[in-house]
Amino acid sequence: DGWNQEHNVFHHYYTGEMADPDLVENNVRIIREMNVPRMFKAVVIAFFMCTWKWSYYAPNTMWIAQQVRGRRRRNAEDRGELRALAEVEYGETNSAVNLLLFPWQPEAREFWSKCILPVVAVRFLIIPALFLPLGAAAAANVMINVVLAEILTNIHSFLMIVPSHAAADIYRFEHPARGRGEFYVRQVIGTANYRTGGLVNDMFHGWLNYQIEHHLWPDLTMRQYALAQPRVQEICTRHGVPYVQESVFVRFRKLWDILVGAASMPVAVTRQQVASV
Repeated sequence: DGWNQEHNVFHHYYTGEMADPDLVENNVRIIREMNVPRMFKAVVIAFFMCTWKWSYYAPNTMWIAQQVRGRRRRNAEDRGELRALAEVEYGETNSAVNLLLFPWQPEAREFWSKCILPVVAVRFLIIPALFLPLGAAAAANVMINVVLAEILTNIHSFLMIVPSHAAADIYRFEHPARGRGEFYVRQVIGTANYRTGGLVNDMFHGWLNYQIEHHLWPDLTMRQYALAQPRVQEICTRHGVPYVQESVFVRFRKLWDILVGAASMPVAVTRQQVASV
């Protein structure tokens, strides 16, 4: 339920707005504004890349799930109040970090008991302990492999998702979309694709190289994304809508400029500005 709210509702319906929990430029504003050497920022970013699912996605998803539960209890069911909740409580005073730093609070206890401790117990304690009959060295090797695998999967998921959502050529938006047409244009100019095509290439990208198509039609299958991609690109070219597609390495370099504060995302404020794109 938390993932449905964080990703399927907030991220997809409010792409690039303050109500979008995955608006990268807003999420890293503290790092961007730090008056410290670039190397220090690099260390901080590297840490979050290696722990991304633990330090970002898990607490954010749980926090949003908690806020939505509270909203439901208050019988505030209309989308306008949902947007207000996201913009005020998430976009400006996001307290998801409290779930990590203050485990004695009630909301944080739920997060640690449901998200962190069970995974730590099974993956990092129980599984290595199963190899103790083969010796301490065997259990230690299993632990090392589990830790390295966790770091690698965090880095991989970070690279497959984040660079396609933030760069100096990807737009963010100040106001809600006014109509379906503008909504679809936003999905295209508010994200980017990686290199697409070919089973091996798509598999290594986890089919996350079709982010534009995914934002247009979140419920399509992976095969349908591959079939739709050239048609979407052709339509965008015909109508002059920017369709950004580059390798993951080029996109990461552009993301890096956003993370360290060397570049900013352009803002499309009005419907006319979106239309002029």
